[in-house]
Amino acid sequence: MKKLPLLPFAAVVLASFIYLACQKTDTPAAPAPGKGHIIETVRAGVTGRITDDKRLPVAGAVVKVGLNQATTDVNGNFSFSNIQVDRTATLIEVQKEGFFEGLRTITVTDGKQHDVSVQLIPRKSAGTFSGSMGGTITISHAGGSIAFEANTLMNPVNKAGYSGTVTVHAAFIDPTAPDFQQVLPGTLRGIDANNNVMGLQSFGMLAVELSGTNGEKLQLAGGKKATLRFPIPAGLQGEAPATIPLWFLNDSTGLWQEEGFATKLGSEYVGQVSHFSYWNCDAPFPIVEFSAIFKNSQQQPLINTLVVISFTGGDANISGSGYTNTSGEARGMIPANRSLILKLIDKCGNTVHSQPIGPINANTDLGTINIGVNMPTVTFSGTVTGCNATTITNGVVDISLDNLNYKAQVKDGKFSISLLRCHATSATATIAAFDLDKKQSSPSVTKTITDQSEEGIALQTCKDMPDEYLIITAAETNYLFKQPEDKPGISAGSNQETFITQITTSSSNEGVRRPTAFMAFAGAQQPGNRSFSYFALNDYTNSKYYFVQDGPTALTLTAYNAVKGGYVEGNFTGKVKDSISNKAMGALTGSFRLKYKQ
Repeated sequence: MKKLPLLPFAAVVLASFIYLACQKTDTPAAPAPGKGHIIETVRAGVTGRITDDKRLPVAGAVVKVGLNQATTDVNGNFSFSNIQVDRTATLIEVQKEGFFEGLRTITVTDGKQHDVSVQLIPRKSAGTFSGSMGGTITISHAGGSIAFEANTLMNPVNKAGYSGTVTVHAAFIDPTAPDFQQVLPGTLRGIDANNNVMGLQSFGMLAVELSGTNGEKLQLAGGKKATLRFPIPAGLQGEAPATIPLWFLNDSTGLWQEEGFATKLGSEYVGQVSHFSYWNCDAPFPIVEFSAIFKNSQQQPLINTLVVISFTGGDANISGSGYTNTSGEARGMIPANRSLILKLIDKCGNTVHSQPIGPINANTDLGTINIGVNMPTVTFSGTVTGCNATTITNGVVDISLDNLNYKAQVKDGKFSISLLRCHATSATATIAAFDLDKKQSSPSVTKTITDQSEEGIALQTCKDMPDEYLIITAAETNYLFKQPEDKPGISAGSNQETFITQITTSSSNEGVRRPTAFMAFAGAQQPGNRSFSYFALNDYTNSKYYFVQDGPTALTLTAYNAVKGGYVEGNFTGKVKDSISNKAMGALTGSFRLKYKQ
């Protein structure tokens, strides 16, 4: 088997979908025919981020999951909680002018929240031709082409034939490209001609859309076909079979559907299609579902831990991976009847566990796997007082260590937090405390870390808070979002003459999953009383995970300077509940002082 670049899988953070796609030149034994895709409805949540081809956030994109719809904020974020989805094929649809429709299919766990990212493909014109005469359009930036016969197009809305000028938007999706995992439409699973759900190895995909002179979408008329030529990437040409099934992305199931075949001619695959969508040249292979729960020697779940599954022989270039959820669980699809290696990777990139699995020929739950994680630990503890030696009852201690950032809760003037380190060598930690009630902070202190504990740290909060901050106390847990690590910000956009103001955070803290927040309110850009139209708090670190507002949240804006760099300030009170179970969790309070971005 030829060594390939990392091939994509549908890796979904938290409800991990381990999906390996290995180049196949032989024909695998098929599973029992006629099983097809069986819908299994559960309730879960989906949170994510939409970006463009430059990895910049896409604001204002419409995101649909089933019957639910949301619009991305200025940072490209969206969120759904406690919605009804298909467990093994939850389809996320993204629409934004100037881009092909983004489609991503994920596997979820009942009652959990899931993260997903989608990189949209720019919708660029590849050329025009006359519908009455036909023509061939070459995809100049990638190779490949689409050939149309004369008088073969129609308006799918009224079924009327179309003979005017046709604009073709097309893009080739290279399965060996570094960003393939981010742009991959759907997931690498499909339903073959015998109604079997199969794993797929892509040799190339095409996105094609047709439009008329008035911007109307066009399709091939009934019984008509067009000829597609897919360039075969150089790294795959030696392994490409002489014929290969063609698959289109079925936006009803979220899976690829086999329809027709393509023939290898030189460095291209050539095949005919009867309609336009995403089309894919794929070699199928059987798959099974895998699940396992990972715990440490103290029987605590290993949360947000990277799980990598690869073929035996140490070929790390052919592998799939995903993260464990808040229960320490990993779940997804893997190739059937293959010997595999399972590894757990810590936040520092170290392999903390490795074991063989497989061959597996049926859906398998490996149960609980106990891992003897031997990472150095350091515990920080101490006291926090106010300027007049008063006891701080509501605060946060900020700790920077090994280029990562952590926050410890302050209760009754005390704090304590244990951190896993990447190495046992000496390092410098920077520590500061924040009084969230009086909005004061302590000077930063530094400690040289040489042992397993730093006790008796005394911090006094006599300074002003940072210039920009967002403070939230939800269900008796404190959250402080500040620059630079949390990137809190505020922005507004006009929606039918109503200003929608959004407060968002994002983490630049690679390696540690941090809490994030998103909230929105409508109304004039001036001080006054409001209420949040949306509130969501994502807590990875405390396993409480996802809060939404429980009933109205009262918001008072004390300042709203709607110029770039002006300050917007306010405070709010309400209640929160768990987004999945709808269980009431407790009181919500908060305040913010943020610079206006627009």
